[in-house]
Amino acid sequence: MNGYLYVGVPGMGTGMDAVISKKKFDVYINLGSFLVDVKSVKLEKMYEKFVKYKNVYHNFVGDQNLLNDIAFGKIGYYPFKFGLASPYYSDKDSDNPPKDNIFSFIKNIKYKEIFTFIPKDEKELINKGYSPFVIHQWNGKWMYGLGLTIYRRLAQYYIRYAGIWNEMCKTFPGYCKK
Repeated sequence: MNGYLYVGVPGMGTGMDAVISKKKFDVYINLGSFLVDVKSVKLEKMYEKFVKYKNVYHNFVGDQNLLNDIAFGKIGYYPFKFGLASPYYSDKDSDNPPKDNIFSFIKNIKYKEIFTFIPKDEKELINKGYSPFVIHQWNGKWMYGLGLTIYRRLAQYYIRYAGIWNEMCKTFPGYCKK
């Protein structure tokens, strides 16, 4: 982790103003998948800091903003292949891609000379979406039968492989949608 408390894929908050530190987020990670240096986090008493400022951010990514703000300067990146969200919200979008996409933030990412695996532009980032190691599917939750079918099919494979198909389909029928 190269001395960072947290590492994750770059998030859309890069360049926004941080409320607590009063700085611009020069490094900002998405909390859909990230790594934690647990020993260092405990030594720095990060939990206590999160509790102290828990009511500062009031939006749908408040937890993400809070972590990035509290741990300002102690956050690094890892490659998008370990947590890339799909650029498309649905199968229909993948057939007819919208002109604007969620990856326009890539131009705001700093320190590309340090994190050499950061794509240079939106096109390169979208291309990485075709071969991720970890899929961060926030655009449409599989448990509701939403999102891209290709990723839901992969999830279905692992649900069957784990031997929990029947109980999963009963509790969350969307996972089993054909």
